[in-house]
Amino acid sequence: MTLTLGTLAAWGAYPATSYTLDGTTLEKWNGTETEIDMNSDPALAAVTDIANNAFKNNGTLKTIVIGDAVKNIGLWSFMDCHALENVTLPVGLEAIKNAAFSSCTALKAIDIPASVTTLGNSAFYNCQSLSTVGLNANVDAVNDMCFSGCIALKSLTLAPSVKTIGNEAFQGAGITSIDLSNVTVINTSAFEDCSSLATVTFSPALEEISSSAFAYSAIRGIDLSGCTGEVTVGFNAFQDCSQLATALLPAQASISSGMFTNCTALQELTIPDTWSEIPVKLANGCTSLRKLTLGSGVTAIKNTAFMGDTALKEVVWNDVLETIDWNVFYECGFEELNLPESLVSVDDYSFSALPELKKVKFGAALTSLGASCFAQCPKLQSVECAATVPPTLGSDAWTGSNTANATLYVPSESVAAYEAADQWKDFGVCTSIVTGIDEIEATGGTATIYDLQGHRVQGDNLPVGLYIIKQGNQTRKVLVK
Repeated sequence: MTLTLGTLAAWGAYPATSYTLDGTTLEKWNGTETEIDMNSDPALAAVTDIANNAFKNNGTLKTIVIGDAVKNIGLWSFMDCHALENVTLPVGLEAIKNAAFSSCTALKAIDIPASVTTLGNSAFYNCQSLSTVGLNANVDAVNDMCFSGCIALKSLTLAPSVKTIGNEAFQGAGITSIDLSNVTVINTSAFEDCSSLATVTFSPALEEISSSAFAYSAIRGIDLSGCTGEVTVGFNAFQDCSQLATALLPAQASISSGMFTNCTALQELTIPDTWSEIPVKLANGCTSLRKLTLGSGVTAIKNTAFMGDTALKEVVWNDVLETIDWNVFYECGFEELNLPESLVSVDDYSFSALPELKKVKFGAALTSLGASCFAQCPKLQSVECAATVPPTLGSDAWTGSNTANATLYVPSESVAAYEAADQWKDFGVCTSIVTGIDEIEATGGTATIYDLQGHRVQGDNLPVGLYIIKQGNQTRKVLVK
């Protein structure tokens, strides 16, 4: 005969062979009952603790009402109960230990009472049918792997007491949105592989987002601009979030590499004025990124920060940037580069493989360009460098960049130095930078000016462009800016 909860209540007891007690601890359930109401049996109603492994691997239990006197559910107590669909927890329950309901793959809903102060690691790990969770527990953390693999769990409201999300706490879960407005620490892989997670609300008091915390999720936008303190961001925190289109960064941050690696929907990024450097691999492989704005305090861009951002054509530079590390803008989409006057050095491969680049302008502070810095820029037409001393060049700085057919513009007093300098001398034409007719005439008497079609033009208020100047016995090309 199959016993229902009503029948058991009337009968008032389960067979003594169905369970093993040690005082008020339920040590083991031995029976094959499909439904259990501990409150219906006087002996079970007195139970305060369910021991470790008490129901583990029970293949018949579908429904259980845990007794009102129970305070503690032990380690692995219901682990791998694959038929278990319904669990009622008592109002006075205090602890759900590690993996207590792990891999209860048929469990559909759970209401965790406010009396619970301990919610262990992997408590509901891999509960693949769990779609409803009432998390009223008075806990300060959702611990490691607590709801990992809960693919049917679409939404969850955290108790205000929750300040920490543990490692892999929701990894692979089905949640679509979550409010973390009271959470200060989000640990490693907490929401990794949450392929439906589109909306996240962050706390102004946020302190840490650990490595891969939201990697491979469906998050569409993040706003960390309201964070009041320094936020530490771990490696690859938002890596491969392919739907992430907007990102507002915190004013104070310590960021490890790969924060937005391969976020292919990200279109614009503004670096806060309070940042002094752009970290390694900040947004590399972001193939839709088209505009980058540097904050006013940024003096350095670290390696590979924007490598492979093929749509990036516009950078709003500041006036304090000094160094660009290696491979920073490798394979980007620039057509023109008007680099800041403050720039001192550019490292290896930083502007290599730019298939559409035509024009480059350097300021007077430039002292060095690294190896293959501008290699493989086949459409290069002109380079302007205002440095009076030719900057040192690493090996193959311009290899594959059409320098034989390009024009190099330099200060008039430095033309000879550039024409003699290694690799600079490979440009087809080396001529002087001229800002207007007054400067032309100051270099040695009255000048006759022609446009590139050979027509003589007047020297006053010349439009910006390239001109041929005949001055005494000399003829040269100059650029008027």
